[in-house]
Amino acid sequence: MFTTTTIVLVGAAVATIWLIVYVQFYLPRKLEQRFLESMKAFSKAIELRFPMNAGSTDEVVQIATMIGRRFGYTRSELHQLELVVHLRDIGCCAIPYQPFNGKSRIQWTEAERNIYNRHPEVSAAMLELVPSLRHVADMVRWHHARFDGATGIGSPVGTDLPLNSRILKVSADYVRFHGESGGAYAQRKIIDGRGLEYCPDVVDEFVHVLTSSRVKEPEPSLA
Repeated sequence: MFTTTTIVLVGAAVATIWLIVYVQFYLPRKLEQRFLESMKAFSKAIELRFPMNAGSTDEVVQIATMIGRRFGYTRSELHQLELVVHLRDIGCCAIPYQPFNGKSRIQWTEAERNIYNRHPEVSAAMLELVPSLRHVADMVRWHHARFDGATGIGSPVGTDLPLNSRILKVSADYVRFHGESGGAYAQRKIIDGRGLEYCPDVVDEFVHVLTSSRVKEPEPSLA
């Protein structure tokens, strides 16, 4: 027969275990979820500022996380990859609204293209100001960098590029090409760029994702 003291001790032990589980597992996940939701909202605000990118983030997240799973990413690593997708274009808030929203990408002048192409560096600089986001700054900084180093922006080359940057470049470029000219064209552009613009390993996993998974087709771009 249990004594009152024993019951109290058992109750205290159960409460302690529950508190540990809550603090170490449940609470961090809830905070992580809230944080990611905030980043999604911020990402949506950027899309509203630049309608040419409307809806693209969700498609990029879908493809990027599928590729990440092919690389054996853990749940935490997939969350980090999704975070990088949502934060990749925050530097666009420093780009003038006009003239970019008055015409499609192919109509941009060289000067306008150069301004737009600075947004990864601006995005990374902004992230470096936030201690909890500094670890993803370089992943964002190099998400437009070519695998072969021909970008000409002093980026790392080949596998020295963060894997998340390499995954994001393939995923984001595919969604953009798809919106511009359709799925067959987009897939061919990625495959043709294997080893040049794009990491061969990422392209191989990307092709596997497209051929073995039901990837939702991105909506055609109106730009």
